[in-house]
Amino acid sequence: MSDERYYDEHEIAEILERATTSDSISGSAPAAGGLTLSELQDIGAEVGIAPARIADAADALAHREVSAPPKTFLGAPSAVARTVKID
Repeated sequence: MSDERYYDEHEIAEILERATTSDSISGSAPAAGGLTLSELQDIGAEVGIAPARIADAADALAHREVSAPPKTFLGAPSAVARTVKID
């Protein structure tokens, strides 16, 4: 099997949007199936998006901030937290 990551439909849409617009941070968790980075770059090249822009957008997706679900007590939030990934 290939070691290349596969992107689901939501990730593909976000990568292509990031590659064609200004930078923003959001996303969804990785899932099985979808397209590889090289496949996304091939598609992007067909419509005039530089492979480097696709790779940059995919890298930003991989390094996005991930937050834990809020802790609750009797249905109300009991704590506030923020997790920041440091390279």
